[in-house]
Amino acid sequence: MKKPTINIGVLAHVDAGKTTLTEHFLYNSGVIRTLGSVDKGSTSTDSLALEKERGISIKAATTSFEWKDTKINLIDTPGHVDFSSEVERALCVVDAVVLVVSAVEGVQAHTLNIWDSLQELHIPTLIFINKIDRQGADTEGTITQIERDLKTKTVVLYASENDGLTDATITPVFNSEVDSEIKEKSIEHILEGDELLLERFLNSESIKDDEYVKSIHKLTIDTKITPVYTGIAKSNIGVTELLDGIVAYCPTSKTTTSKELSAFVFKLEHHKVFGTMAHVKVFSGELSSKSTIYNDTQKLETKINQTKQLHNTKYIDNVILKSGDIGVITGVLGTKSGDVLGSSEGI
Repeated sequence: MKKPTINIGVLAHVDAGKTTLTEHFLYNSGVIRTLGSVDKGSTSTDSLALEKERGISIKAATTSFEWKDTKINLIDTPGHVDFSSEVERALCVVDAVVLVVSAVEGVQAHTLNIWDSLQELHIPTLIFINKIDRQGADTEGTITQIERDLKTKTVVLYASENDGLTDATITPVFNSEVDSEIKEKSIEHILEGDELLLERFLNSESIKDDEYVKSIHKLTIDTKITPVYTGIAKSNIGVTELLDGIVAYCPTSKTTTSKELSAFVFKLEHHKVFGTMAHVKVFSGELSSKSTIYNDTQKLETKINQTKQLHNTKYIDNVILKSGDIGVITGVLGTKSGDVLGSSEGI
């Protein structure tokens, strides 16, 4: 039986720490044994020479890992505004997004651009407030800014303590002894989105924290709330809690039994051995090696040489890519980023 799959994008303004966060996802899930460094150009998802040299992501990089019996295909996107078209295409294939915001810089110009796209496409989003240990960090101020500038209702799952200090840490908001304004506001936002819980609350019924937490899944998928996590990616603080949140609150990839092919090319790259590699998301039907497919955008038939799918950080060759899968096809002459393969109706 196929494991549930979540296709997730990691987005941020440049330097908020998303590539470091991705590296720790891979480390915690056992995919890599040694942590790479953005500063040293040794992370798993920054492979271009310029990325290594400047410590920024230029292209969307796909990787894969498993967490709590769920396969997660992760797309680490460029944070610089100059590469926003790469981000836009990646958003067409994800089920949910982790938006990384710095506790020091807060919501920045490109964060607003990203958020507008997420809202337009109704993509469920978790926010990770990073760098709570840095001088000048203000997590509560950042949460207030998120609510004001992004016009979203936050539900904070983990709050920060000792902002701006080396011993900064996180604490759970629900199922803890803490009664804070952050928790009150989070509950208020849950009640605004959940009519049944609101009715019980207004009738002065006792509602347990677990019941509020249970409501978060549907409210996140319906984009009525935005769960918020805090932490320090480089120190691995808050990372496993965020991974748990991805599995608990993000929608799994939709699958269909339709046999009609419908797939979207979200990235092209050139490989010195395989030639053109087209990264695709299959919405319906399937893609297999040596098959001929129709490129609806270019109005031409093209032949797939090989299909590949990521397992952790390595490709498995000649797999059949099915509905809900992200993978790579090679040999497809004339194919460009943004092309629709097969029918556009399933996308």
